[in-house]
Amino acid sequence: MSRAYETVKPFIEHYNIKVTYDTQLNERILSDLPIDNWLTELTEAFNNYEYRINHGETSSEAQKRILSVCRSISMTENTLIVTHGNIMTLLLNHFDKSFGFEDWKKLQNPDLFSIDDHHKVKHIELKLDE
Repeated sequence: MSRAYETVKPFIEHYNIKVTYDTQLNERILSDLPIDNWLTELTEAFNNYEYRINHGETSSEAQKRILSVCRSISMTENTLIVTHGNIMTLLLNHFDKSFGFEDWKKLQNPDLFSIDDHHKVKHIELKLDE
């Protein structure tokens, strides 16, 4: 969680925003054992949402976890969810089935997406100072 916090910290400090931590936003554990071919395994996990590696979390389980966070958020206010690429990709895939592994590979740090009231996903271009 510290990596996600560090990513958004300047925004939080600048706008004096209240932060709520939710462990359900933690990145998923792909495997409970080290794996050398993790990219191949991750590809398979995106192709088969029930694929489990060494007692890790399936894509389906991780997607349900982040969706439970989304459902718990009040729809009467704007909310910023800060998390890492894999679980974020699974969230975006719920709303846009075409969003998947290839999109995950193209993510930058940070990357910002919006999901509107009609569940439409939109990538927001960031203008970062160089």
